Amino acid sequence: MGRRSWARRACTRAETPALFYPVGARARFSVQGIAVMVSLTAGPVWAQTHESVDEDYSRASRLRRDHRPEEALVIYQRLYDLTRASRAQGQLGITEAQMGRWVRAEEHLVGSLAEPDHWVGQHRRDLESALESVRANVTDLVVACNVAGATLRIDGTALGTLPRTTPVRVPLGPVVIDVVADHYEPHRRTVQMTARPSRVEVTLVAELPAAATPPAREAPPVAAPTPLVARAITINAAAPEGPAVSVVPPPPPAPTGGLVRTLAWAGLTSGAALVIAGAVAHAYRESQVNGVYNAEPCSPTDTQTRSLALSRHPLRAEHRSDGEHLSGTALVAC
Repeated sequence: MGRRSWARRACTRAETPALFYPVGARARFSVQGIAVMVSLTAGPVWAQTHESVDEDYSRASRLRRDHRPEEALVIYQRLYDLTRASRAQGQLGITEAQMGRWVRAEEHLVGSLAEPDHWVGQHRRDLESALESVRANVTDLVVACNVAGATLRIDGTALGTLPRTTPVRVPLGPVVIDVVADHYEPHRRTVQMTARPSRVEVTLVAELPAAATPPAREAPPVAAPTPLVARAITINAAAPEGPAVSVVPPPPPAPTGGLVRTLAWAGLTSGAALVIAGAVAHAYRESQVNGVYNAEPCSPTDTQTRSLALSRHPLRAEHRSDGEHLSGTALVAC
């Protein structure tokens, strides 16, 4: 009886498909299979990744030795973003120090030395020497502001809001400080940094409210000129049954020519005066000429005197009334 029962159970289990096995057994078999597959395939994958990383480190090191730190920095940054390894962080700091980026170099070198890594243990002395050189070019800066929450920028890099609990690490030499806050005028200052720590006080000034622009005044409407229209005067007749008579007033008289008449009379008067003056002058001249020719004959002794008088007289060369032309010499001869 016992043997039959055992045989029946054995046959039943052999005929039972795997689908009806307990879930725990199937899960155990699946996990073991996955572990075997990972163990068989993980080795080559990790080896390939490690080899590519070593190649990137070697290539970046060659670029840095060839004085091409910008290209090497790109490779080290990519390695650090992928692995977060202290080796990549230390190489970043050394490369940034070579480029003169002292603040970032100090940050990466300090972070690399803080990691207990085998590579860091082998190169600790070199990393510490590089960090000492970097710190000789960096100093502390404290920025205080009268407005809490103002944004601080050093050389264009945002460094959070004020007040800060720790000083700002800045390179030696001139640095540009920008402090901005809402509703305040922005503040900019250039500070010459030395090896000694510095403190800068910033006072922000509130913005003035924008002056309201007065509304533009509208120009008053221009009245149209009133046309000149003759008004009609209506006169009612005495008789109520008579029609109304409209009388239009005559137009205003045209301006008279009083000024023209006055100027004409003035011209005529001036002309008459000139004519009279000419006649008087002509009569006077004729009388003078007649007086000279009608004078008594002169003696020989008076020749010189008469000649001198005639030479000085303006009428010494005039025509007589009879038409004969007499010169001054002829008048002297008596």
